[in-house]
Amino acid sequence: MSANAINPPVMVGIDGSETAAAATRWAAVDAVHHRAPLHIVYGIAAPVDFGPNIAFRDIH
Repeated sequence: MSANAINPPVMVGIDGSETAAAATRWAAVDAVHHRAPLHIVYGIAAPVDFGPNIAFRDIH
């Protein structure tokens, strides 16, 4: 059985901040320690269009 089947991936989310960089370093060390894959997810703010003249605050 492979190490990946035994140890689930370590996942970390990043956003470009120094805090996220520190979390990524921690996750990388943890992944190596557990012989697990490291999954890094980058989050961005995406513009959302609710239609003409509809603001987010109007959505219930």
